[in-house]
Amino acid sequence: MKLYEFEAKNFFREFGIKVPVGRLISSPDELLEAIKELGLPLTLKAQVLAGGRGKRGGVKVVREKGEAFETFKRIKALNFGDERVNNILAEVYIEHKEELYLSIALNRSENHYMLIASKEGGVDVENLKSKIVRSEILGRFDSRIGKQVGEALGIEEPLLKEFSLIVERISKLTERLEAELIEINPLVIKDGEFFALDAKIIVDDNSLFRKEELSKLRKLEGIEEESKKYGFSYVKLDGNIGVIGNGAGLVLASIDLVNDFGLKPACFLDLGGGASKDRVFAALNLANSLPFTKAIFMNIFGGITNCVEVAQALIDLTKREKIKPLYLRLSGSGSDEALALLKNYKINIEVFNRAEDALERMVKEMERWA
Repeated sequence: MKLYEFEAKNFFREFGIKVPVGRLISSPDELLEAIKELGLPLTLKAQVLAGGRGKRGGVKVVREKGEAFETFKRIKALNFGDERVNNILAEVYIEHKEELYLSIALNRSENHYMLIASKEGGVDVENLKSKIVRSEILGRFDSRIGKQVGEALGIEEPLLKEFSLIVERISKLTERLEAELIEINPLVIKDGEFFALDAKIIVDDNSLFRKEELSKLRKLEGIEEESKKYGFSYVKLDGNIGVIGNGAGLVLASIDLVNDFGLKPACFLDLGGGASKDRVFAALNLANSLPFTKAIFMNIFGGITNCVEVAQALIDLTKREKIKPLYLRLSGSGSDEALALLKNYKINIEVFNRAEDALERMVKEMERWA
């Protein structure tokens, strides 16, 4: 679960991390109120969960009222993939010269957290040219880590003490939220104080049942509500190939295969075990309706889920909708009966026994549907 910037900054304030004064706005009238309350210059920031807002024009500093309204209009009109800009964060602009990068991230392979910092901020961490300091956090946070990292960055007193406090506070916030990532980029210095100009928090979905304060931030709607209703799992990805399978391991392996063939998955869609015809129909209908999905790779190995249920769902959907190019690998329990059903109903979908064969055909036919 990703938090919007304004939500992350609310947690920063609670934990004593300074952020610019601001307010959330969604209309020109609210922008006018923000200008009266906060003054100019302001920073206007699109509130979306997608990354790369600045590169796409979603973050702008405005110094005059006319410029503010024009910029507000342009930002509201932006699209970030399939995500529209509903709200904008208007903040007091903080003039500064120094920018740092600071984050705590979960290192899954080593099963511990990692503190990452750099004297260069405001850019993609992958592109940092200056020295990056990393420190493993093993077990409980040790307050000495912040001082050690600050010294390695060349931060001197009295800023070193405040930097150590910020590290300690984001460590406590990480523990409180069971976060996978808390990032400040950039962390700036103005008049001897640190300010978090941006805030990014990603929380482990599996911990949300313990975090009422977080689960209240998101009301399930649309795709998420649909998947919850029928009992399948959905995760949006960045490509254009819908990937459906029965079982998380099979779907993950299918996504790897799609990537191996030079294609880009658009979604992770797991039917789960024992999927009924209704669940398969709902998942297929969802993948078929997604605007960013150009084709569908469906990898089914019958076991608890009987292939007949999949065939019946396909037949029902073709009666109602035009299906995007579908490449189906079907084998296992009930596969012979399922194939006979599809043949009898003359479904114009070729069924493959091997996933690799389905994907080879998909690559050959890309120009037809891409």
